[in-house]
Amino acid sequence: MCHAIFTSVEAAQLSSSLSVKSGKGNIKPFSRDKLFASVLGAVGHRKTRVADAGALTDTIIAKLLGSTTQAAVSPAEIVIIAHETLSRFDKAAAVQYRAYHSS
Repeated sequence: MCHAIFTSVEAAQLSSSLSVKSGKGNIKPFSRDKLFASVLGAVGHRKTRVADAGALTDTIIAKLLGSTTQAAVSPAEIVIIAHETLSRFDKAAAVQYRAYHSS
């Protein structure tokens, strides 16, 4: 017996519980990775950018899940909640995020 200790981390499979509905009516699975990459780009100026982006992404997802009674959210809802969350955390990151997602 080696007496090794193993740790596991469980995460919700968001792609099966949350979808993104475009303006044209197309429905795609929600991608945590895509949101994380977007937030990481906004907080890229911070020394702890990866940890910050991970925590912010989790906060944004929690707010998304709490704000909707439907299984699909619009990209605009994601941008609004992400911008509000970033505004409370880092104004420069919020400006960067909004500039990238202004279209």
